[in-house]
Amino acid sequence: MIFGSRLNNHGSWIVKGDSSYQHPSDLKGKRIATQLPTSDTYRHARMAAALQKLDLEKDFQVSFGPSVSNVALFNRGDVEAVIAIEPVSTQLIAQGHREIARVADQWREATGDNAPLSLVGVSATAKWVDKNTETARRVAQMTLAVNRRFATEPSLIRDPAIQGGMGIKNPSEELLALLEKRLPRVYATEWNEAVINDFNRQLDVAIDLKIIESRPKYSFTRTL
Repeated sequence: MIFGSRLNNHGSWIVKGDSSYQHPSDLKGKRIATQLPTSDTYRHARMAAALQKLDLEKDFQVSFGPSVSNVALFNRGDVEAVIAIEPVSTQLIAQGHREIARVADQWREATGDNAPLSLVGVSATAKWVDKNTETARRVAQMTLAVNRRFATEPSLIRDPAIQGGMGIKNPSEELLALLEKRLPRVYATEWNEAVINDFNRQLDVAIDLKIIESRPKYSFTRTL
């Protein structure tokens, strides 16, 4: 049961700064690196690409792994591109590499849906929510409050404690400035009908692509 918003999709297609690639379609037949196939990051990338007539499983040679491994492959030149998540994508851009697409933008362009592409929601079993409704409501509210602060005060990334929590070590001023600009889009700041509709649209596309077989037979979202 999803009862609140947490994170929006923040996947980006990153290529070397001196490469000629301008669009994911330019990478057809090339080797790219991305998150594990069981991850929502990969599933989103696959769905968004499919809406732009690209098949991640057939049009590209895909290497799957965690961010650290993917970046190592990218830096060695073993892959032409990496579908990276924050803050890794911004770190790569600060090093001179280029972002040629954002998964959320691909989705928006294909669907015409201006709502953020939701990646992670606040969730628990329906049984737990039924028994702990007030606690669940407060958790959802707290999550939105924290996200709204990060979204409206991106300079919080300059706090060393927050940097440590994100695995950022000894950031340059250029990196911090980029993070201040790019990170606010990550934090989901609303839980409403538009967000719930976005989850339903994702299900429709996932069914069309045979990523899942069918919709759940129960209501999977709730407003508390």
